[in-house]
Amino acid sequence: MVASILTAVISGLLIYGIKQIRYSMLVPWLVLSTFSLVLNYFGLLTYLLSFVATTSLDDFVIFLLLVFSAGPFSYIYYVIYSLYTHMKMDFGMCRVFTPPPAAEVQLKQNDPASYI
Repeated sequence: MVASILTAVISGLLIYGIKQIRYSMLVPWLVLSTFSLVLNYFGLLTYLLSFVATTSLDDFVIFLLLVFSAGPFSYIYYVIYSLYTHMKMDFGMCRVFTPPPAAEVQLKQNDPASYI
């Protein structure tokens, strides 16, 4: 229960840090996710070796579930980490993380006198 509350608070920090453009608030989520990802890959390797050693169908099913959970989680981790590095680089260069302005098109007014 404590782990679930801690995970919820850290995920809240992630969302708040993204909205407020504060890269330091993403660090707890990155640390927790790195730990979780390493454990996930360790479990993946363990069940793969267990399946090879015993050829148990249960180990193979668990291995497949771990593969299908580790893939999307790795991608989400990569996206959040790349956002963290972009936010940190923009902060170091004193730039604000804002969308680019719309293309400015200068309006040319037709001068009826020039047509005569």
